[in-house]
Amino acid sequence: MKNIAAILTLLILTSSFTSQYNTNGAIIPVVSKIARDKKLNLTAKILMDKLYFNLTMLNESKTGVYLIIRKFPDGTIEYVDSRQMLENTTNTPILYSFIEKCLPAQNVEYILYRGALESTIVQKWEHNSKLNLLEEVYANQDHKSTNLVTQALN
Repeated sequence: MKNIAAILTLLILTSSFTSQYNTNGAIIPVVSKIARDKKLNLTAKILMDKLYFNLTMLNESKTGVYLIIRKFPDGTIEYVDSRQMLENTTNTPILYSFIEKCLPAQNVEYILYRGALESTIVQKWEHNSKLNLLEEVYANQDHKSTNLVTQALN
């Protein structure tokens, strides 16, 4: 009999945390939503003639790829590094790290793309080769440029 009372007590206690009641007394289930595709942190640093990019994301909603390209002043682009992006709903941050192993002798722009069904610019940086400095250039999150990503992969 004690077991039945304990089970009923647990059911009553847990149901109050997982349900709400409307004005008619009917139970309305509560659905918790998690934040999707949340950028927690993004850094870029030059250390010992290499460029390191670190992106921390939470709860990816799609499978795809993160891609960093180098864009020269004449408009040509080159592939730098990429990481596979997997759908993630575990509410655990994922760190994506990229390395530019050979800094160019001229000024360039680095662009980080998030590619799934469409590609989106996550961030842009400008590298000043004479001063060996990297400056963030804030990008429009809604800007899409699938052709640029395709060109960089070829």
